[in-house]
Amino acid sequence: FKYPVLRRCRFEPETINWRAMVGYGSEGCVFRVRFGSEGPFAVKIFWHSVPHPTPGGKGPSWPLRDECKTAAVLEKMRWAVADEPITIRRDPSTPAEALRNVWAFSAEGRAHQKNKEERKKREGGEREASEGEMSMSSFPDIPKCHGWMKFKLGEIPLPYRTYQRCTDPVDLALQDRYAIVYDYVPSGKMDVEIAQAQLDFFYRTGFAQMPYRESNWRRGRLVDFGDLL
Repeated sequence: FKYPVLRRCRFEPETINWRAMVGYGSEGCVFRVRFGSEGPFAVKIFWHSVPHPTPGGKGPSWPLRDECKTAAVLEKMRWAVADEPITIRRDPSTPAEALRNVWAFSAEGRAHQKNKEERKKREGGEREASEGEMSMSSFPDIPKCHGWMKFKLGEIPLPYRTYQRCTDPVDLALQDRYAIVYDYVPSGKMDVEIAQAQLDFFYRTGFAQMPYRESNWRRGRLVDFGDLL
């Protein structure tokens, strides 16, 4: 969790079937695709293939790197909950408490929780969540990330090149473009319960969020993970 690394997508770019452009923004362009007979998936292709300077000289910015880290952390949490319930603070009031919740999903955090449960059993009882804690036995309905992949510029449909907002000469000279692959969520009516469950989860695990944009949510599910900080 300290150094999250997103895995490479298991699908091969050669098997992609481009179906439609979903939208574009300041970070990249999103397509609805299939890989062979599997899908549909959402492929977010980033404008910038390398870090680039930010206004005011605050250091390099690279949305691809930042979103890969976010997606990697979320997938690690998804896998952890699939193995066993995770005990976290229900209402963290400080950054340290939110960080402690993230730690609870790690191998060290789960081992610590298991040791406490075994110690309680030896004392003749079952360990229950303390006041202010909750047991998380399922993961919110957050679209699954399937990893990153690389394309050559000429392999990407024309809309990407038409709408490309990249003016950095270094990026324009590069032929490689990077993308992150997610489960595709079709448009539809907002599901408030699903959205609230995601917002609660992001709050409890210390994610800050960009201001709400309706286009970045579908059926109550966040679909643009560049919104998480």
